[in-house]
Amino acid sequence: MKKKLYRTVGNIKRLDREKVTGIDLYRCFLEKAYHIGADLKGANLSDTNLSRVSLIGADLRRANFSRANLNDANLSGANLTKADLREADLKGANLMGVSLRGAVLTGAVLSWAVLTGADLKGADLIKADLEGVENLTIEQLSRVETLYKAKLDIKLLIEVKKKYPHLLEKPKPEKK
Repeated sequence: MKKKLYRTVGNIKRLDREKVTGIDLYRCFLEKAYHIGADLKGANLSDTNLSRVSLIGADLRRANFSRANLNDANLSGANLTKADLREADLKGANLMGVSLRGAVLTGAVLSWAVLTGADLKGADLIKADLEGVENLTIEQLSRVETLYKAKLDIKLLIEVKKKYPHLLEKPKPEKK
């Protein structure tokens, strides 16, 4: 299994050098993979095991991580702008300084993740589990698109209800 992982990571690095984007890694097993500064723009990583992966400073814009396992992953400094993280498991992930602008985190589990300095502007956090998230501030939450049915620590929930109650309301359907 380890040999296959190294081969897969090696292939990703080669594709990176050739500036190939949007690769399909659906259901791959990439646990503990290490690739600093990876360019995985638009990649399909749905249902992929990325537990304890290190993608520090990676370009993951518009990547699909739906239902991916990102337990204890290190994504610090990564760009996840407009990424699809629906139902992703990000328990204990290092998301320091990450851009999650416009990302969809519907049903994602972020318990015990570190969000120091993360940019959440426009992020969709419907039904997201944010209990126990480290260094999550009311200022960060004030910039999200929605927190409808999200699980929050009681202290943050009280602040949101007081200052930004509209974030807890059911979002209005988009007009086409």
